[in-house]
Amino acid sequence: MFSSSVALLFGYVLWSLPSVLLALLVVCGGRWLVRRRRGRSVQWPCELAVLLFVCYLAFLLSITLNLEMVWVSLFHGWIPPAPRWFQGGINLHLWSGLRVDSLWEGIMLVGNVALFLPLGVFVPFLWRWKRVIPVVAVGAALSLSIEGMQFVVGRAVDVSDVFLNTLGTALGWLLYTRVSMVQFRT
Repeated sequence: MFSSSVALLFGYVLWSLPSVLLALLVVCGGRWLVRRRRGRSVQWPCELAVLLFVCYLAFLLSITLNLEMVWVSLFHGWIPPAPRWFQGGINLHLWSGLRVDSLWEGIMLVGNVALFLPLGVFVPFLWRWKRVIPVVAVGAALSLSIEGMQFVVGRAVDVSDVFLNTLGTALGWLLYTRVSMVQFRT
């Protein structure tokens, strides 16, 4: 059971690598050009945080929008299946999507929370936001945007996903605030 979950996670990471590398190339190139034009030096801790955030967002969008099919088709030379535009189902009943009747549903439940946990850490760290409401609002807005894009390409939309993603963002913020309060002693 545990090894199949690890294999599933490894597969997600593997198939999102092209999206992550493309995002890094675009963002690094853009930041380098802007920095060069303005004559600014590189501040590595900030750059590393931004690059990790870009990797996270590329990974998030890759697995939630099934972008791996695009990369597989490019690498293997076949045409990906066409999206079923606006044909995914819509579940507006919050608690009906939160039952765990199988291992897959349990993984999806925990995964929806864990997937947005880094957002709750990155947003207050990069933008220095201390209050939970703006951070959770970013998480809810990103989750709603992803669900909307999933509906357009024919995937199911579930209000429970938005709830769990927002919960994950709030838990990430809580984790960030607790860790940032610790005084490191040398």
